[in-house]
Amino acid sequence: MSLSEINNIINSVKKVIYDALFEYFNSPPEIAILASFLDSKFKKCMDGLK
Repeated sequence: MSLSEINNIINSVKKVIYDALFEYFNSPPEIAILASFLDSKFKKCMDGLK
């Protein structure tokens, strides 16, 4: 398996998890959303989805 294929799988898993968060936790408190956007780990995760 090539590095490109592995990265595609990882990005697919990230997207599935990200989408599931909105399905199961559709209405998080506003402060939680703000904290997530300020978290550097969240930003790194979102960069991988682009």
